Amino acid sequence: MVSESPFSRREALSALAATMLTTAFASTHSATSHAEAALQRSQLPGFYRFRVGEIEVTVLSDGVFTVPTRFSAENIPEDQLRGYLSALYYKPDNQVRHMNFALINTGKELVLIDPGAGPDFRPTAGKLLSNLKASGYSPEQIDKVFITHAHPDHIWGLIDFFEGTPTFPNATYVLHEDEWAFWTADDAKTRLPKSLESFAVGAVRHLKPIAGRQTLFSKETEIANGVLAAPTIGHTIGHSSVVVRSKGEQLLITGDAFYHPYITFEHPDWQPLLDMLPEKAVETRKSLTQMAFADRQLVLAFHFAFPGLGRVAKRNGSYHWVPANWEWDT
Repeated sequence: MVSESPFSRREALSALAATMLTTAFASTHSATSHAEAALQRSQLPGFYRFRVGEIEVTVLSDGVFTVPTRFSAENIPEDQLRGYLSALYYKPDNQVRHMNFALINTGKELVLIDPGAGPDFRPTAGKLLSNLKASGYSPEQIDKVFITHAHPDHIWGLIDFFEGTPTFPNATYVLHEDEWAFWTADDAKTRLPKSLESFAVGAVRHLKPIAGRQTLFSKETEIANGVLAAPTIGHTIGHSSVVVRSKGEQLLITGDAFYHPYITFEHPDWQPLLDMLPEKAVETRKSLTQMAFADRQLVLAFHFAFPGLGRVAKRNGSYHWVPANWEWDT
């Protein structure tokens, strides 16, 4: 027997009566209505500010882009993937990826974690600079740009091609030595699938102009006071993540080591299409997940829904993503 809807017959009749009353009221007061107005079709500027101890962090939205659903996991049957995502109310054919990058203000330095996609990546992307300015900063103020990895959505904002100059003219740049070596090599394009050759072409175009201003590292290193970078290999050859520590609080900035708010934690063995070293990426995901949970770290995931902040919880032996509450008081 099918249970009765929580909306009872009495409620339905009440709703009908209210509709009739509203219609009658509207017909006698249409001349004085002020409701008709153009749709605004815009949101607030995309930035969100919070603190990690005494360090202030601003999440800057660079917009969104879409990828085919298959990009989310290539080592399982596609029907299984689609069914899993559909049950979570995701659209079946394409998945929306947010781009949330971090500006860290230590009180002495401004460190930008990834310069974003720039204006040439997708029409819905390239919003980092406008949101940087809306948040109260300018490109000229950035002291350091840390690059988690050299995929287009993370580095095509490095260069202003109208001027042919770095977008952040006073900054130095920090990235893993293997990431720099791979993407600036003359044969980088030949080491990628044909469908991704444009990644290599774009990487050379954007990385070469900062040559001479980069600092390369190979192991955990402090890039600013309270800001540590470490290799988290797998998504790319030299992919890296960042931990911010101050006054007993921690923020883990994962780059693309975490790529989906459900799959990452519930199915860490599922391998997204763009992981260059899939098995190593699985190992990295699991390690970072365990660390985030054990150390009770706040986590910033670059491609989760804006602002991409949350924590890792464990329930019935499985890890889960818990989005952080939006806090107005900074």
